[in-house]
Amino acid sequence: MRVLTVATRRGELALAQTRTVIAALQARHPGLEVRIQEITTTGDKDRITALWDLKDTGFFTSQLEEAPRAGEADFAVHSFKDLPTQQREGLAVTAIFNRQWPEDCLLARRPTGSLDELPKGAKVGTSSLRRAAQLRHRRPDLELVPLRGNVQTRIRKLQTTDLDAIILARAGLERLGLAELISVTFDPKQFLPAPAQGALAIQTRSDDRETVAIVQSIDDALARVLVLAERQVLVTMQCGCHAPVGAYAEAHGEAMEIHAFISDIEGHHVIRKQAEGLVSEAVSLGERVAQELLEAGGREILQELEKQPGGRVGLAPPSSRAALRRSQKTVGQAPPYAKGMAYLVGAGPGRADLITLRGAELIRMADCIIVDKLANPALLEMARKDAEIIHVPKRIGPGSFTQDQINRILVDKALAGKIVVRLKGGDPCIFGRCTEEAVLLNEAGVDFEIVPGITAAIAASEYTGIMLTDRRYSSQVAFITGREAEGKEDSNIDWEVLARFPGTLVFYMGIGTLPTISGQLMAHGRSADTLVALVANATLPTQRVVRASLDGIVETCRRAEIEPPALIIVGPAAQGEAGLNWFMRKPLFGRTLVVTRDAAGNAEMAQKIILRGGCPVEFTTMTLQSLTGRNEFFQVLTELTSYDWVIFTSPNGVTVFFDAMDALGKDARVFASARLATLGAKTAERLARYGLKADFVPTTFTGRDLGLQLLSYANLHDKKVLLLRSELASDELVEVLRQGGAQVRDVSIYTAVPHVAPPPSGVIESQPGAAGPQGLEEQIRAGGIHWLTFASPSAVRGFCEQIPPETVNAGQVRVASIGPVTSRELTQLGVRIDIEATEHTVDGMLDVIEAAERG
Repeated sequence: MRVLTVATRRGELALAQTRTVIAALQARHPGLEVRIQEITTTGDKDRITALWDLKDTGFFTSQLEEAPRAGEADFAVHSFKDLPTQQREGLAVTAIFNRQWPEDCLLARRPTGSLDELPKGAKVGTSSLRRAAQLRHRRPDLELVPLRGNVQTRIRKLQTTDLDAIILARAGLERLGLAELISVTFDPKQFLPAPAQGALAIQTRSDDRETVAIVQSIDDALARVLVLAERQVLVTMQCGCHAPVGAYAEAHGEAMEIHAFISDIEGHHVIRKQAEGLVSEAVSLGERVAQELLEAGGREILQELEKQPGGRVGLAPPSSRAALRRSQKTVGQAPPYAKGMAYLVGAGPGRADLITLRGAELIRMADCIIVDKLANPALLEMARKDAEIIHVPKRIGPGSFTQDQINRILVDKALAGKIVVRLKGGDPCIFGRCTEEAVLLNEAGVDFEIVPGITAAIAASEYTGIMLTDRRYSSQVAFITGREAEGKEDSNIDWEVLARFPGTLVFYMGIGTLPTISGQLMAHGRSADTLVALVANATLPTQRVVRASLDGIVETCRRAEIEPPALIIVGPAAQGEAGLNWFMRKPLFGRTLVVTRDAAGNAEMAQKIILRGGCPVEFTTMTLQSLTGRNEFFQVLTELTSYDWVIFTSPNGVTVFFDAMDALGKDARVFASARLATLGAKTAERLARYGLKADFVPTTFTGRDLGLQLLSYANLHDKKVLLLRSELASDELVEVLRQGGAQVRDVSIYTAVPHVAPPPSGVIESQPGAAGPQGLEEQIRAGGIHWLTFASPSAVRGFCEQIPPETVNAGQVRVASIGPVTSRELTQLGVRIDIEATEHTVDGMLDVIEAAERG
């Protein structure tokens, strides 16, 4: 058997990849001997030139290619993404091998679950304009730092410099056995990788038939067509592998799809396209998607990139970019894409979690958000803290906006260079005036993107068991506006056609014109017995459905006091099917539950109630106050290594502690020697967010039980135990541990102080889902509240300082307690208790409420 020589770069990753190729060849050709020739490329020697200053130069590959050409090696192994798109004369890529892990990933200094969790202004190291552009697009506040060196060198820089995170290819980390360092793996369809990333290219002399035959035995035919489709994007666009261009292709049987993007170096102007077709036409699909990118503005981006001085602006910190723009203006040179970008985003039908992933992503990155009345206010919690929020309700009365005013704001903000999100209820183009806004943006020269949303008719149908189409009774559906343009003399609605329509009619915005709608349909021949359903507040816990015949629906809605937003559904579909009405059958649907924690705790619990179909009312009773500025806390930090066990009794305690650590420049390594215990799984989960696993979690949820179970789990005699918890916690846990022989130090790191709502300010609208003391007291007396929930003694005290216990006891409202400690506080203050959670957690309390509602 012939002895072959393979050329490879020096470095652990290149050698690891080459050895994988050799092993595969030897598995198919027993007895084959392969010798490794290590070569230092220009890229390995030059540690100064930034990768984004390069074009298609073969920075990391040219010397490897010379070895086979000169007869010094039989073949070379490359990371395919580094190979120039122009094939060297006399050489051929004979095999594509081991295409795995094409994704990019994030390595963070501190525990991080997503890119959005990096702190504002975080420093992120990256080596490519492609990654930089996508990072800028998603997080324009980040400071991007040029990063060179092999994988280990980059990781070392993360650990030893002031970098907060770095971006690397997942394939390299996997092949080096470093995958455990990955904090976040990006979806390759969202954060697009370099074309052919993760694939190995084996290059031979095209006339060396023997070597070609050997190497071809490990060629992956499917990987070949996919990566060639990705590289065709670069070929068609005539740009190098270091341009801000990404592509990713994947196959589904005989079908495939390819995603590609190009961006300016600032990430302001991102163009994304995708194409679907057959695997057999992969390369032509790559060409097609590239042409679409060019025609959508990619050609202009490439022209601008040619003018940029090395592209360094793409990785400069925000202050440097601003300085560059000022200097360009000084010399009379206008910066590219200074007009900003506008996104017309569908907010979905009501529930905040029904927005698209793309819509949520844009809310997080926006400089300015112009939001409709019908968009769920909870969506704005995703916005940057420094984002400008402009509410533009189109209702009659003070504070309302006309469409002309909204148009002017939208265009002005985009022309000011901002990333603007126009957040519209439902889908932006279904009776949403999207056309007017898009036309004006186009006329003003502002780039825009339309992001679809779930339209209200679909949501109202699927959340009520009303199927708009069903082959038994309706094979077609029509959407009609119930309110046409103001001042319009002739209607576009053909009532004669609608009266004869054999499917389902859905009227938007028709509550105010319901008499006209029903009257016109009957006047043009629709039977008065036709069933009509109205769905109000679709997808929300306050969702309502009323039904009546066409001639009785107006009076039925009047008696039911139905108000907008609501949809009118006409036809056999309006009957719906009770068995399909999954949402309104949830145990807590139609039940109003008051949550009485701190603001953050209320928001978290409210979300749990919504998922169970209930209607939460947030009533803040206390504010958490950190005590980590005390001398006692700083003293105990210096002694942490002397403790055998550290115990956290609440998620709040974990958060307060690590907020203090972050402010001091410390992290989870302070617990290098101690073992950790938590009171309950939720506290353990919060600890895990910071990269720590609890050594002990009890099966029950009181301080006494924690102490007893820990004593049976570990010998604590003469062991030093540190409690980091609330100043208001009981002494039960301390007493049990001391009785077991432990040396206990109880350190208060936070407390809860009463929160008293400010007096009414005359503001017309309060925060949705929230209540003030006077309003809540009135609702309790009127029977509008079904449950009061209490999760701690502090919440009980804070509540009773604002709402008298006698008001609770006199009403029909029921009271739920999280556990015995909270129940004792309720009893001492004279509040009756209806149920107590068996499992002393928020979820446990909601479980027993559900059980009580089921009867």
